Amino acid sequence: MASAKTAAIIISGSGRLDMDEVRSGLALNIRGSGETAICFLNGPTKIAISGSGAAAIAAGRAAPLVAEIHGLGRLVFGGVAVDPMLTVTGSGRITVANHEGTLIADSYNIVINGERVASR
Repeated sequence: MASAKTAAIIISGSGRLDMDEVRSGLALNIRGSGETAICFLNGPTKIAISGSGAAAIAAGRAAPLVAEIHGLGRLVFGGVAVDPMLTVTGSGRITVANHEGTLIADSYNIVINGERVASR
């Protein structure tokens, strides 16, 4: 699998990308049913998913994490999100293992530390 210092990724349609590590920042845009799996992430992170796409990041520190899902998409982040700004429109879901700082979440379909959050 690939590793990168920074990554700007666009997946349109049904593609799939697997990566070991992104060390200094990620910009990810999935349009359609594409999927991305990353083992470790560090740095500023912006994720946009439109459609039924999915992103899974096993571990790391996203400082900050900005994520938006429009549709059925899914984001699972197993690391620490710093000052996360999270948006879900539709029936998609964002799941984050841990967070630090100020949480801004505007959907009931957001789970942080194993609990659903109210919009804030």
